Amino acid sequence: MSESKKFVIISALLQSGEMTLFELERKTNFSAHIIKSKISELNQLLKNVVTIKLMASHYKLVIENQVTFEHLFSGKFHALSNFNSSGKRQAYILKCLVDSDYILKVDLAEEMQVADTTITKDLKRLREMLKDFQLSISGTPNRGLKLNGHESRIRLVLIHHVMGYLPDDFRLNQAVQSAIDQYALSKNIEKKVMIY
Repeated sequence: MSESKKFVIISALLQSGEMTLFELERKTNFSAHIIKSKISELNQLLKNVVTIKLMASHYKLVIENQVTFEHLFSGKFHALSNFNSSGKRQAYILKCLVDSDYILKVDLAEEMQVADTTITKDLKRLREMLKDFQLSISGTPNRGLKLNGHESRIRLVLIHHVMGYLPDDFRLNQAVQSAIDQYALSKNIEKKVMIY
């Protein structure tokens, strides 16, 4: 939870450039005390990478090492990570399965800061949903979980169930989205929204 608050604060400052404490409170729904505390923790934790400075009553994100910053916050996807919703967790699990040959369930739980039982429930729902795309998740002891299926169907599931959690600049234009929807219909793949 604490890590998510730090990501939310950095994300807000990245989007706005600079913000007053009041604006940060409104944007993040955190108290002034929590914001100041998390900024202090971030400044200690990310020394020589990024600093949040208070200048003329505005907080500003100053990136000192762009390469390291981009590596740490690799991804706008990760910057948005607030894993309180099952849909977001499932989308993140899908992204991780696509990005890696194998991934351990315990690593997923640690990254998302949720219980192992939560990951198990999300995987059960995800496996059900993936049947519509003729995809499956298999598990191998000591190696982890793996996404199995045809590449075109993997791309479709990413578009239908992961893209919605990314910022607008990652969205497909209407013509591309229409073409994808037509392809999905031709393959008898129903577009479903994961809401649990």
